[in-house]
Amino acid sequence: MRVNRIVDCEVYYNSKQHPDPFPHSVVNKHDHQLNMGTWFFNDACGLDITFGDSEIYASFLIRAIQDLQSDERTEGITKVVREIFIQLGDVFSERAVLRLSFNNSHFCREELPFRTTRVNLTKKTPDQENYAEKEYRFIILSRDMKDKENILTRLVNKGELSKEDATKILGYNKKNW
Repeated sequence: MRVNRIVDCEVYYNSKQHPDPFPHSVVNKHDHQLNMGTWFFNDACGLDITFGDSEIYASFLIRAIQDLQSDERTEGITKVVREIFIQLGDVFSERAVLRLSFNNSHFCREELPFRTTRVNLTKKTPDQENYAEKEYRFIILSRDMKDKENILTRLVNKGELSKEDATKILGYNKKNW
């Protein structure tokens, strides 16, 4: 059985007190997101984990995973789904299990994720509270992640990451932070 960790995810949460217009649920009102702890394939073909209740539409969109044996990182919502299904293997296998668990083993380094803005949001409805710019994306930094220069520049400019640490992750010296 392969073990992955989620290294990049975005939070989508819509309630009366938090009217974020971007969750998949706002456009098509998927009642599945009213549940806690279920798998949900969203309209963009990504895999979400729901954490809603009877009045709150909520889920985490999995943007990237990391294989803990090979350390290989898979990024992109459809690539993540494809990789998970490849790892599940044979449809007749009794070992084909997809579940979420907390990792208490030595395989995984304990790292706190950095917060940044969600990506690829399309304003289909008014966004008076500017939810598009809220930092609802949580990412574990890696040398082989996509769009790393933009993410690192944003974190350095916010003062959340030093230029030295960003340079180590980036793998080269950036002239203008």
